[in-house]
Parts: sequence; C-alpha cells; structure tokens
Amino acid sequence: MLRPWPHLLLLAIILTLAACGPSGSPERAVTNYIEAMVDADSVRAVNLACTAWEKQARTEAASFETVDARLEGLVCMEGDQEGEFTIVTCQGVIRAMYDGELQDLDLDRRTYQVLLEDGEWRMCGYK
Repeated sequence: MLRPWPHLLLLAIILTLAACGPSGSPERAVTNYIEAMVDADSVRAVNLACTAWEKQARTEAASFETVDARLEGLVCMEGDQEGEFTIVTCQGVIRAMYDGELQDLDLDRRTYQVLLEDGEWRMCGYK
C-alpha cells in the first residue's frame, strides 16, 4: 500500500515554490495602472506603482478626476529587459472629454518601464 504523505509533501513543496514567484505580469501591471489612471483612482494607481513612481502615479490619476475618460482597445505586450526594468508597450486609446472637446490619447506613444518590487510587478515610469 502506498503511503499518501510523500505525495502530499511533494504537492506542498510545489505550491510553496509557486507562491514565491512574482505575482502577475509586467503587461498586466501596466494595464491595471492605465485603468486606475482613467478611473481617477489615485489609491489604486499608487498601489500599482513602484516606490519611486508613487508621487507621479497620484498626480496622473488625479489629472483624470475632472475628465470624462474611457479606454478603447487596450492591449499591452511585454518587451525586452533594460537594466532592472522590463519594457512594456501598449496599443489602444484613452478617449477623454476636455472642455467639451473629445481628445484621443494614443497609448502607443509611450513605452512603460516595469519593475519587480517586493514580489509584485509595478509600473515605474516611461522610457
């Protein structure tokens, strides 16, 4: 008869190692950050930013507080590693109403820098 404990021990080790890896992905971090900005959710934007970018995240999200904005076609892709950063590019547009005029902000105009910090991928600036 097989004893179940060696199998359970192996399963526990595998689950523990899986939990030690980074949470999420670089492209998901940027997607979540952009969504928080458009929603004018400063708290969420700061939570999605690296420590060095927190002040900027708060400012960017606050800039959408008086704007009616929505995302269209947001898709982000992980790119190369540059030093400590993973580069992410996005496609899509933020449609924002400024002073009664609809403006499109193309998301492919920026290259996002993402940093693995405290086991989480975090938005950390633009290149």
